[in-house]
Amino acid sequence: MDNHINMVKFLSEKHSKFKRVASHLILMAKRAPAKVRENWLTEGSIKATRVRNLKQNFDVTFDLTGIPKTSAFIWRKSDLNLMKEQLMPGKVLDCHKIYIVHGLCGIGKTQLAIKYARLHKAVYSSFFWLDGKTEESLIQSLLQIVLRLPKGQIADVDAQEIKGLEESRKRAQEVLRWFALKENTQWLLVYDNIDKTSYKETSDQNSESSLIYNII
Repeated sequence: MDNHINMVKFLSEKHSKFKRVASHLILMAKRAPAKVRENWLTEGSIKATRVRNLKQNFDVTFDLTGIPKTSAFIWRKSDLNLMKEQLMPGKVLDCHKIYIVHGLCGIGKTQLAIKYARLHKAVYSSFFWLDGKTEESLIQSLLQIVLRLPKGQIADVDAQEIKGLEESRKRAQEVLRWFALKENTQWLLVYDNIDKTSYKETSDQNSESSLIYNII
């Protein structure tokens, strides 16, 4: 059985063929760092182009209309840095990340989310704000998204023509399917006004405060 010794064998270092091969190897080693950097730049350019294409295909104009904002909010850089660390899109583009901001009412959770969205809006292809206070408000927030999406990606919805919660829920499901499209991975979605967890609230099935949102 052949091995490397039998495949490439020289009588000595002074052999003409050895010198020729050695000179080529030395030249390749000298050129390797520059070639590797070039390949990295090319690969980075390809990835950047892919991200730009994704953002072009699913790009939605940034808009905070109707979202409560106060000029009195004082944000902490450490909080925003932590959000950035957890939420920024990574190398795996189809990996959805979740970050929960929790605390007492009035401490600035909503304003912190607004600040993050404003600072990093260029990173995301789209940004949406959902009111999760009730199932009805959540569904209405999803239906309003339709008006902002690129034409042809989802059927147009006229909120005035939708009758009843069940029909609204079905149309909201179409918006959820838009979020699940294979290449639509660069969106930022904020659920606001989720004051209590559904799990705890539904321990009493007769409770009027049950927060299960069955729209999926």
